[in-house]
Amino acid sequence: MGVPCRKCVDPLNCYNRTDKRNNEKTTMADNKKSSIVYESQESLYAKAVRTMEMDKLIVQFAFKEENYCKAAEMFEEVGDYLDAPQLAAECRRLAESTQEEAKKYQYQRALTQKKEAKSAKGYEKAEKMFQEICGYQDSQQQMEECRRCREQLQKKRKRKKAGKGLGLLAVVLAVAAFFLSPQWNTLWTKLLIRVEASSKEKLPSLKAAEAGELVEFGGYQWYVLEKQNSAAKLILYHAEQVEELRYRAYHEKQEAVTWEDCSLREWLNHDFLNTVFSEKEQERILLTDVPNEKNETYGTDGGKDTQDKVFLLSEKEAKQYQDILKSLKIAFWLRTPGASPDTAAYMSVRPRIMDYGYPVSSPNLYTCPVICVSIE
Repeated sequence: MGVPCRKCVDPLNCYNRTDKRNNEKTTMADNKKSSIVYESQESLYAKAVRTMEMDKLIVQFAFKEENYCKAAEMFEEVGDYLDAPQLAAECRRLAESTQEEAKKYQYQRALTQKKEAKSAKGYEKAEKMFQEICGYQDSQQQMEECRRCREQLQKKRKRKKAGKGLGLLAVVLAVAAFFLSPQWNTLWTKLLIRVEASSKEKLPSLKAAEAGELVEFGGYQWYVLEKQNSAAKLILYHAEQVEELRYRAYHEKQEAVTWEDCSLREWLNHDFLNTVFSEKEQERILLTDVPNEKNETYGTDGGKDTQDKVFLLSEKEAKQYQDILKSLKIAFWLRTPGASPDTAAYMSVRPRIMDYGYPVSSPNLYTCPVICVSIE
C-alpha cells in the first residue's frame, strides 16, 4: 500500500489513488517488455524473409543453396512466430531443389565437354565434371566412358613415345659404350642416385608433421587432421586412386542402418586393414572410441558408440576439419545418418556437408578412411 501525502484530508482515498498509480506503472512496464519480445521476433522474421528473397539476386547455385539453408536456420530460430516453421521447411525444400538444378546444369556442361574433347586432358576434365555429380542420371556411366576414351588416347600416345624412345635408346647405348670404364661407371651410378633422390617429394615424418600436412604411412599419403597425446589422426589422401575405395556403398542393402552395423565398417576394419597395413603398422594403429551422434539438423539417431581402428569422419568432425578437407576435392561418405535412417550424410566436392544424406546402398561416393596412429 502507498503512503498518503501530508496535506490529504481523506487518507484512505489517498492510499487507493497511490496503489492505482503503482499498478498502472507495473502494467505499462509489463506491456513494454512484451512489446520488446514481440518486436524482436518480428525483426528476426523480417531478416529471414529478406534473406530468403535474396535468391533473386544470386546467380551461382552453390551460393543460392547456402542462402536458402541460412534462411531456414533463421526461421527456425524465430520459432512458432507467424508462418516461420512453414517457411523454414520451404527453404530446406528450395535448397534441395537448387542442388538438383545445379546437378542438371553441371550434367549438361559435362556432356558438352565430353562431346568436344579431342585429347586425354579433355576427357579427363569431363570425367571430373561427371564425378562431381555422382549418382545423377547416368553420370557414372558417362564417367566410365570418359575414362575409357582417356586411357585409349594415353596408350596411343605412349606407343608413339615408345617408338621415338627406341631411336633415342640406341644413341644412349652407343654413348654409354664409350663410358664403360670402372671410373665412369661409378660416376654415372652416383649421378643417377642423386637425380632419383632429388625427384622424390620429401614429406615430413609423422612426429614432425603438423595438422594440415601430408605424411606417408602404409605406402599411402595421409593428411594430418590433428595431433594429441602422442597420437595423430589421419585421413587418406587421393582415395579416388585406390580402386577398392571408389564407388563403395555405405551398406550392402537399402535399409535403415547405423555406423555400428553397416557393411562399410566391417570391410574397413577387416579387409582394408589387413590388406593395406603390415603387422607392425597395424600395431601402431590405435583402437579408437568412436561417438555416433544423431544428425544435428534432422535428429536421426546415430546408433551406439563403437570402437574402431578404421572409421569415417562424423558430421561434427567434418565441420571441425573443413579447411583441411578442401584439399581432398572429392565427394565422400560420413558416418553420421542422413535425414532418414536409410541414408548417410556425406561431404560434397566443394566441400559442403550434405546432412540430408544419400541412400546407403548407393555406390556413387568415395570412402576416405580415418585412422589414429601412435607417433612413438
